[in-house]
Amino acid sequence: MAVTATLLLPQTPTGDYYVDEGGSISVQLTRDTTAGSDTIRIAPWEFDAGIFEADQIRTVAFTAGSATDTSRVVELKTRDDVTFEEFERFNLDVTPINGTVLNPVYLHGAVRNNDTLPVVGLKTTTPQVVENAEGAKFHFDVTRTGADLSMETRVEVRFTPEGNTPVNSNDFSGPNAALGSVFVVFAAGEATKPIDITIQNDNDIEASEALRADIYSAVSNSPSGRFSADAPNAIDWAGGVSAIVTILNDDPNASPPTPTPPTPTPVAESIATYSYAGQVVRLYDTMLDRFPESAGREYYVNMLNNGQATLQSLEANFHNSPEFLAKYGNTSDARFIDLLYQNTLNRDPEPGAVDYYVNRIEAGAPRGVIVENFSEAPEHIALVEQTYNIDFI
Repeated sequence: MAVTATLLLPQTPTGDYYVDEGGSISVQLTRDTTAGSDTIRIAPWEFDAGIFEADQIRTVAFTAGSATDTSRVVELKTRDDVTFEEFERFNLDVTPINGTVLNPVYLHGAVRNNDTLPVVGLKTTTPQVVENAEGAKFHFDVTRTGADLSMETRVEVRFTPEGNTPVNSNDFSGPNAALGSVFVVFAAGEATKPIDITIQNDNDIEASEALRADIYSAVSNSPSGRFSADAPNAIDWAGGVSAIVTILNDDPNASPPTPTPPTPTPVAESIATYSYAGQVVRLYDTMLDRFPESAGREYYVNMLNNGQATLQSLEANFHNSPEFLAKYGNTSDARFIDLLYQNTLNRDPEPGAVDYYVNRIEAGAPRGVIVENFSEAPEHIALVEQTYNIDFI
């Protein structure tokens, strides 16, 4: 009596059997006689237990004297995990019982890993930064996503000048000012690594300047030895592997007005009221290019005097008013700045001034801040006093 054990698995060109991680290993047992009661036990080697699901021991007892019970197929299920690792080896003990003759006594092959290394990507939260903004810097996040973050990953990000008006190293300060390659290393479990490049303010008259960041390479290694050599990571081509950012120049060809709001001084109530009245008169002139009617002036003076509004917040009231919309419509940022010059200062903007204020708005400055700067500019205060022949404001 003899039983032959055979793996029913695909083979490599060199004849090695293999199964994909999470798949089943099929073993065919065939006996050459029906005279006896052949019994076979199949089980993973003890040190291979982690490769298999639990309870993967199979016992096959052929029926004595049965002419049809000559072949059996059993399956042992491998464990599917999320760990990126090298191919593992499986070994099966095939043990005869009741004096059965067995050929062979053990089976072996490879379990092919089906897990992947993390995918790396690149994002920025600062696509545009005004040159003289407080704490001005470009911020980038190198990201790592995937089911298995147990390895170390080393990513090279290259920074290069971009476009017709590129940056140069003089535009930056700090450890990454030289641009070129910046390397970040993810420790086990880390998903995000930041890169900051500090912007150096200058007084050069120049256009806005662009910088490009690209992921150049990414490799991982396993401190625990799950895989031996550096392995290249996949790159998130769809989600982002590059970013282009821009320094918004704040040095126009001719300096636009840089007015400062008046500094409140504790005074008598009647004079304070006149101060608010002056602000309202100037706001009407700035936004609607006219002197306020009595009811409107008193309404807004009371709001300011009672702390219900600020000069900046009142800008929205005027900007959304039927009179403003009927007169000017929905204005672009550039058209809005031009209107401020015409209404407030009765002149065209200096070269570069419109770009200066548009850049401030695009960098996050509310229109109300810009309106207050124009409305309370000394040049405008003098023009309002002269135009409306009043001197209490």
